[in-house]
Amino acid sequence: MNSFDVFDTLIARRYVNNNIILSHIESEFNLSGFVTARNAADTGSRSLQEIYNALESNNVIDSSIVQEVMDREISLEIETAIPIKENIDRVNDGDLLISDMYLPAYAIREMVRYAGLKKQVTIYQSNGDKNSGKIWKALQNNKPKLHLGDNLHSDVTSAKQHGINAEHYPGTQLNSIEQHIHNNGLSHLALLTREIRIRNGKVSPFFNVANSLNLPWLFIVSEMIYRKHNDSNIVFLGRDCQLLQRIYSSYYNTSTYLPFSRKVAFNQPAESLKYLTLHSPSDSVLVDIISTGATWEHLSKFGSNNITAIIYSNIDGNRYTVDKPILPAGFDFLTKNDEVLSTGLLLEVMNCAEHGHLSSINEIATNVFVSEFGEPELSTYIINEIHAPVQKAIDIKMYYQSAIREELKNISDETLKQLFIVLVQNICNQSVLNQHLGDFYAKENNYLNSIKLQGSK
Repeated sequence: MNSFDVFDTLIARRYVNNNIILSHIESEFNLSGFVTARNAADTGSRSLQEIYNALESNNVIDSSIVQEVMDREISLEIETAIPIKENIDRVNDGDLLISDMYLPAYAIREMVRYAGLKKQVTIYQSNGDKNSGKIWKALQNNKPKLHLGDNLHSDVTSAKQHGINAEHYPGTQLNSIEQHIHNNGLSHLALLTREIRIRNGKVSPFFNVANSLNLPWLFIVSEMIYRKHNDSNIVFLGRDCQLLQRIYSSYYNTSTYLPFSRKVAFNQPAESLKYLTLHSPSDSVLVDIISTGATWEHLSKFGSNNITAIIYSNIDGNRYTVDKPILPAGFDFLTKNDEVLSTGLLLEVMNCAEHGHLSSINEIATNVFVSEFGEPELSTYIINEIHAPVQKAIDIKMYYQSAIREELKNISDETLKQLFIVLVQNICNQSVLNQHLGDFYAKENNYLNSIKLQGSK
């Protein structure tokens, strides 16, 4: 038999503490001053029933609704419980859950069940028996093989003082990147990446970078695009803007994703312009993740588009053309790579679509195009790992959308840009990923060389 702490070990609160729950109750039941009074009534040694007895005695809550309000607090606690998957996966039938918590044992059971624990366990709830050592004394004749918990004193030091093997789990705390985001006024964005991280369990390097770095970057870019173009029709070009389009459409406004490539632009410029026009809403802004401007200079000989590059490669301008491109009218950008101090190759990797490069477009009848694609440059495994955090963010957007949008709205342009740069630099410095990307870089270099040959003609 092993034993486990519950809160911040097997489950976590979505919003770290219960102030949001208490504010919800104050509003729902029209209880003026409830949050302050409820926090004051929790002395650390009272059960939930005793807390509400004190609220009733102090005339904070009328006796006729005490049970209803207490039940509502429990139901909201259950609804905000999220799983810490790597620890829930360690629980077996017959294990013991030990919690110093004011909530009753039946409520704690419902919370871990709601969070996905299916094993058959028993629960010991107290108002401080781990902290005092009382529970560890009681278990001397039936010691757990291991106790896992987040509190260094109650779960580790106190247990070990009584001869019980104990392990500390600190994983529910904000990691360094999440803390940086939180400190810059984006607490709910930090909590979103934290929730996705702990829901997922042990993560691969690709998932970790995709969630902790690339996902926040996608939100930052979405806000920058929204500020620049507000309610314009946005067309995100593939393959590198697929994930960005999903976040933008889910959290901001409906947008379009359209596969496109340099190869098609250089080989089929007239068809490209028609393809872009037919598949875009009127008066659209095309968004490209990284651009030297060469593609759009080439296409401008045949027509015009409004293009925003997320990163303009101003120090790598002849990457696949003989001369540095002359930026056409209608081309602008959010940042330049001499500001970011990176080529952005790993950024392109972390935003790679599930499909390969668009290799050709063919108009088989008037205004009827069919497309051909190359093989995906990344393995299915890596694609799934880098796409998973975006899908999870979309799945739980109902808890975060309004709060994240509001926080982003209040961030200054300068802070937003600095966060953008820090996140890009951190993504592109993840050299540990390169050992898995040899095939990708070989395919990408072959592709770019083919474009360079076309551009030199």
